[in-house]
Amino acid sequence: SLSNQRYSPLDQINRDNVAKLKASWRASLNGSGLSPRSGNQAQPIVYDGVVYIMTGENDALAVSVETGKVLWEYEAHID
Repeated sequence: SLSNQRYSPLDQINRDNVAKLKASWRASLNGSGLSPRSGNQAQPIVYDGVVYIMTGENDALAVSVETGKVLWEYEAHID
């Protein structure tokens, strides 16, 4: 929600079928997100078949929803 409550009114996934979920792909973020400050990453945004990810190192990545392939990456290099 807009209040960051991590609640969705959608009902396709529920207590009866959640255990049957399986990953379709896994994306490598090229080592970004491994440092101690990585707990500060933002929530991913999904738009038009692309997941936009911001890591704790301020790197931004675009990942295909269909394949998990990294489409582009911006490395901030903030010290």
